Amino acid sequence: MAKQKFSELPPAQQRAIVIAGAVQLTLLAAALFDISRRPQEQIKGPKPLWVGISFINTIGPLTYFFFGRRRHPDEAGPAAADSPTVAESPAGDGFPAVDGSPAVDGSPGAAG
Repeated sequence: MAKQKFSELPPAQQRAIVIAGAVQLTLLAAALFDISRRPQEQIKGPKPLWVGISFINTIGPLTYFFFGRRRHPDEAGPAAADSPTVAESPAGDGFPAVDGSPAVDGSPGAAG
């Protein structure tokens, strides 16, 4: 099969290639920006290693985001997003939710 020039491809394939390239460059830029701003203590392994891995197509930045960063104890994870808040407390009575978060609905004892 002979190679086709980009201009000879159908418009749908041209759009798909441009979108895939934009996604890849966006992930790369986000990973490099995060690596440069994040302290070494918050990254698993040396920064230069993750910079190099980030240049491996799309899988490099994704690998960094999933496996290269250390999680802070104060970061909200999937469990925190699913925990009920005061407004969603099972009793609906304004008491803090099971996770101990402060009331935010203006009830007595509500946080600032």
